[in-house]
Amino acid sequence: HVRKKDMQVQYTITSKVTEYVDTCINIEDLGDVQAIVLTHYLQQDTAPHVHHFLVYGLNTNDCSGSGDLIWAWAAGTGPLFLPEDAGFDLNGAEGFKSFIINTHYDNPTGAGTGLTDKSGVVMYYTTVKRPHSAGVISLGDPMLQSSLVPSGWSEFRYSCPSECTGIFPHDITIFYEHLHMHNRGSRMFTMHKRDGELKHVTNTDYYAFDFQDGVKFQPYVLAPGDELQTACYFENDGPPVRFAEGSDDEMCIDYVMYYPKIPSAYFGHDNGCGLGSCGYQCK
Repeated sequence: HVRKKDMQVQYTITSKVTEYVDTCINIEDLGDVQAIVLTHYLQQDTAPHVHHFLVYGLNTNDCSGSGDLIWAWAAGTGPLFLPEDAGFDLNGAEGFKSFIINTHYDNPTGAGTGLTDKSGVVMYYTTVKRPHSAGVISLGDPMLQSSLVPSGWSEFRYSCPSECTGIFPHDITIFYEHLHMHNRGSRMFTMHKRDGELKHVTNTDYYAFDFQDGVKFQPYVLAPGDELQTACYFENDGPPVRFAEGSDDEMCIDYVMYYPKIPSAYFGHDNGCGLGSCGYQCK
């Protein structure tokens, strides 16, 4: 009852230093199923120019409208295995009917110009539905609204406060987090607090841009009214750097996977809970 879907990108890399390319994949032919594993593959000659994949699920069959981020791959990220009692719903009444694979190409020297990339994402899905539907929350600065990262050492801290989670309709179980920064990131963590008491910390004390595997841990429960606080530490040897999408820019985002899924209406922009998206930047 487990089957495989190859979702390939096909794009000729241009001379642009940084480029983002969307590939639409219709999945209606799979029927009412659940995605349970996501992994990737690269093409040898274009691999140095593929910075990351973002996979968005959409409720339309033509990738129109806004989507939910369900997986992020960057250098060092391993396959995503969902828990045995959860999966991403595909088709059916509430499931995704198409995917956008957003590929970030990085071509600073121009060496990749003219190469045709055929990298992609492989999804394994099951025809036997699991009890829970999985979802993703983006913490930190998902809308890239922070001020510049200054020269030297700096800290940026963000809150998804109790006022935001307090409207959640039920408890959720968090099972996986992908802590994401760029080259100047040195350390990152997300703290889970309940009534001011520290309950859980997901952290990477020695962040490496070229090895960005997700953080695996014993799943924990987030209840309505709990707080999630995300912090990023940067070591910048050069001039100030902006928060933006390019490889030479910076980011501070924690992609949090959980179940059972909460409708998007309970979150800010792009299922975010952080700066500019229900939450805020701490002073």
